[in-house]
Amino acid sequence: SHLRVSGLTFRFANVHWDLTMTDYRGTDNELVLRPETNPAAVRVWGGGRGLRIEHCRFEHLYMAVHLRSGAPGEDLDEIVVADNDIRFTDGGGIEISEGAPWMHPDPRGGWLRDVKVLRNRLHEVGRRPSRYGQGVAIDVSNGRTVEIAGNVVTRAWGLGINAHGGKR
Repeated sequence: SHLRVSGLTFRFANVHWDLTMTDYRGTDNELVLRPETNPAAVRVWGGGRGLRIEHCRFEHLYMAVHLRSGAPGEDLDEIVVADNDIRFTDGGGIEISEGAPWMHPDPRGGWLRDVKVLRNRLHEVGRRPSRYGQGVAIDVSNGRTVEIAGNVVTRAWGLGINAHGGKR
């Protein structure tokens, strides 16, 4: 909680070494979400409050920002991703989502509360998404209050902005 990432440059990170590994299947065929298959320069999986990622440059990465709330009670709140320059990413640009994983038998998860994605510039994002990725420039899933404004997206290989509310 109360983390600020500001004024940094992130470059040249890569994806998980096993490209055949799926996002959701464990070794005994149980549904387990694997964070190692979803790398990002700034990644938070679990709860947190007051997270700000601003005035950074992200280049030649798999993904710039990936925030996901965790189990019930591990909520994300007061999230701000603003004034960043994101270029040449493989999987997408900014992904922020609630904690209930796709296809999981127990749909409960941590809440995504207040989110702001403001004035970011994204260019050539989502060129080589993962097996289950969509190459979305800005993806915000199931936030309680969400503001997405002033962003400029050029050459998105998937959707430019994908935002939806509710719970899965």
